[in-house]
Amino acid sequence: MTPEDVARGTNKVLSELGYEIVQILDEISVRMPTPDEVDRLGLGPGTPVAEHLATGHTAKGDPVQVSRNVLPGDRHVIIYERTRRAEEDPK
Repeated sequence: MTPEDVARGTNKVLSELGYEIVQILDEISVRMPTPDEVDRLGLGPGTPVAEHLATGHTAKGDPVQVSRNVLPGDRHVIIYERTRRAEEDPK
């Protein structure tokens, strides 16, 4: 519960503790920033932010990790790549 980096990585530590993350739910919303965000991010007037919440779940569906990122709307592009698995040969 501290804002420090975990040298081995949080996914590895959680896995070692029996909480392997197998699914992540990404939620992205675009909104106007709070006054604190305007100050901390050095935003100009009228600049929106994108908020990204990533919640990691175990195979049982238990949420075990949440990451929150606030991105200035004038400096970021959010890119998703989708890959569809090739259908297996029915032989």
